[in-house]
This record gives sequence, C-alpha cells and structure tokens, in this order.
Amino acid sequence: MEIQDLIREGIVSAVDAEKRIARVIFADQDEIVSGWLRIIRSAGTPEVGTRVLCVFRAVFNGDGYVIGVIGEV
Repeated sequence: MEIQDLIREGIVSAVDAEKRIARVIFADQDEIVSGWLRIIRSAGTPEVGTRVLCVFRAVFNGDGYVIGVIGEV
C-alpha cells in the first residue's frame, strides 16, 4: 500500500456524535465517500463540512479513523 492510501484529507459529509463516527468525502478519489470512520477523542467532534485528516489500516478495506480537524472548507 502507498502512503497516500493510508493518510488522506477529506471533508466530513455525515456525523453520528453519539457513536463518535463520521463519513468523509475524498475529492482526490473522485468524490468517493468513506464508510463510517471512528473519530478519535482528541479530534473532537467535527461538523459536516469540516476538513479532516484520516488514517487507514494497511490492509485491503482496512478500518479508518478521523484523527484531526484541519479546518473549515
């Protein structure tokens, strides 16, 4: 797997604050929308439209995590 497949920047499209999960749109991947990604606690709870940094496990269809907020779009 390439590093660009493991670390991605995207825009939050949906959030379930209670479950601490989010869906993210990746513009560099033809606007593909992620599955539900876990939000780590130190990332806070991003709102829809917020730019975030995500990481993925290095396996096919690996789990992903929102690890930080980059800022508003």
